[in-house]
Amino acid sequence: MPVSDEQTLAIVSDCTVDGVYVPTVVLDDRHLLTLDRQKALRYVAVWADAIARAEFDAAVYAQLTGIGIDEHAAIMVVEDLRPDRAPLDNDGCAPLRLEPILSARTKRGQVAAFIGDENVVQLDAPAVYDHISKVLPVVFTCDLDAAYRRYAIGALNQPAWRAQAMVTDLGVRWRLPETEGAEHDRWIREQFTGLVAATLAPPDTPSPPARPRPPAGKKQRKGKGRR
Repeated sequence: MPVSDEQTLAIVSDCTVDGVYVPTVVLDDRHLLTLDRQKALRYVAVWADAIARAEFDAAVYAQLTGIGIDEHAAIMVVEDLRPDRAPLDNDGCAPLRLEPILSARTKRGQVAAFIGDENVVQLDAPAVYDHISKVLPVVFTCDLDAAYRRYAIGALNQPAWRAQAMVTDLGVRWRLPETEGAEHDRWIREQFTGLVAATLAPPDTPSPPARPRPPAGKKQRKGKGRR
């Protein structure tokens, strides 16, 4: 499998058929990695560990070449340092296997991610930090997503598809740049037309009576009244 052109990993809150939201890392078009709270902590930790090692190697390389050591010798020093380190906890991100590397072009630290022997993605430090910064918030809001969906279906009397769209919009709005907020709001108004009216209207509006009812009390007797 070639390395992904986009060089990113997506983390999504994926809704199951029974309305449970599951945090899911999209590795490629064939592999998904679902996380619970405990596994998410290990997943984030191994990515942080891997990029820390890669950036350390890059700093050593930059230091040695900066004092006049040639590039080949500097790379040999970096490689000699690696066996003295504890193994990465790759079980925490299985089926991914992470490997700290130096970019062949920039000599900056990167993390290469593999499934088996296939290089799925290769992330530099900013991309790694961006990815892991999104993992825990998604994991910790999955229960909130499910509760909001239940509330929209129950208390707000919305169909399941609209309730799910409301949850999806929260994820979009959460990461939306402020400059794009107005355009997004217009799109949402189009998508959720009638939501407010449907929410505020009583579930069954009673129809008006066909004719006025007599006042409560004794029934009037038929016949002429006294003068």
